[in-house]
Amino acid sequence: MRCEAYGGDYPAARGHHDPEVGRCKVQTLERWLERLGLNVAGQTVCEIGFGGAACLAALQERGATVLGLEPVAANRVHAEELGIPRAHLFDSEPLPRLPRKPTLWLLQDSFEHIPDPNSLVRWMAAESAATGARALVVAPDAGSPSRALMGRFWIHNVPDHQVHYSRAGVASIFSRAGFRVLQAFYPLKRVSLAMVWRHLRLLAGAPTPVRSSDRASPSIWFNIGEMGLLLERDDRRR
Repeated sequence: MRCEAYGGDYPAARGHHDPEVGRCKVQTLERWLERLGLNVAGQTVCEIGFGGAACLAALQERGATVLGLEPVAANRVHAEELGIPRAHLFDSEPLPRLPRKPTLWLLQDSFEHIPDPNSLVRWMAAESAATGARALVVAPDAGSPSRALMGRFWIHNVPDHQVHYSRAGVASIFSRAGFRVLQAFYPLKRVSLAMVWRHLRLLAGAPTPVRSSDRASPSIWFNIGEMGLLLERDDRRR
């Protein structure tokens, strides 16, 4: 998940530490977990590319043991400030030996940032709990109608996305590592108007750091061209 763009200004340009962004991300994840019938209490959850770590903090409050991989050092520091133990936070290179085996993996808009997804997913399979490990993946869908309609103006065409996959492409990568698709779903996201404006600036090549705010701005439930997959490690293939 390494990229020259992941410097100290990366979180500010994307509002990773903005409480408003964090609230929207937590509301979004809660919606997905409820829809999929996933209860995190007592689970070991590892999020790959956790950004501002708001979801890690929320999962920990709900009784999960949380682990996180994140290439941006400032985001790992921020996660500690939110109460995540330092021993549970890791850089993405080299891939670490985890202190606990995850029962649930989260990749929320991070899979498209990964330069070698096959290696990552093989590592996930090796580090997973002995039985019943699952992975929740939300990512831009290269096969979506919105991409065909918008072409190079597709909202997911930003510089730090390594590649965009179709649903079948993601399933194939995970299948080679011993995961199978349990469920596909349409992942609506809670998005504030400030987040939309920030993303439009990124598309225009003019990202600017924004001030964090504890005040909520108007928000909507939104999806243009993203897919959601819940996968499970096939224990027979271990």
